[in-house]
Amino acid sequence: MDVLNQLVETFAPGLKQSDRAPSPKALAVWRRVDKFDTAVSRVIDRRRTPKSDRFFSALSSAADHSLLWFTAGTVRGATSRHHPGFPWGLYASQILQSGFVNGVLKPLFNRPRPVGFEDDLQMGMHRPITSSFPSGHAASAFAAAVVLADDDPLGPFYYALAGLVAYSRVHTRMHHASDVLVGSVIGLGLGYVSRSAIHAAERIQHTSNGTASIEAATP
Repeated sequence: MDVLNQLVETFAPGLKQSDRAPSPKALAVWRRVDKFDTAVSRVIDRRRTPKSDRFFSALSSAADHSLLWFTAGTVRGATSRHHPGFPWGLYASQILQSGFVNGVLKPLFNRPRPVGFEDDLQMGMHRPITSSFPSGHAASAFAAAVVLADDDPLGPFYYALAGLVAYSRVHTRMHHASDVLVGSVIGLGLGYVSRSAIHAAERIQHTSNGTASIEAATP
């Protein structure tokens, strides 16, 4: 519980787990995280242009509710000869990350959105109903990229697209940079879990098909 409390104090200092003040160690970590987030935001703001705002707002909106990744998974599943059950594996990865990030972590940490995020709602962004930490868009993007990139020459493209979606959440002020970094790591982990599950299911199916073929050929 000490580790959990320290994490909560670090990423959601306003979330009270008890009446005691945050520990000095948690406060020190929080200051470093806050300094990092502020520095990243300042760099982005200095390079912000109307065109980049429109581009990243559109990209971020396209990834709402994992629609971008569901579409990519459906297209790849329809064109893949090696992974006929591929779309279901990608859908499962998205459901898994959404349940973990939105259902467990966000309510636990309850971190406020960055200051100024309301301004970007005018660019067609929808109002988030969840808290800020970690980034669900970043988690879903990298979970999908791991699955999509499996045995596909377009693998680097999927990872690059995931990176752009993750960055878009900071650019549009929907998330702190640390939200996106942690969300990306979570997405990578859940993506590899989902990919391993897909491979296991395919091995079981191939074994079953082989057994059925042998039995059918046996007089």
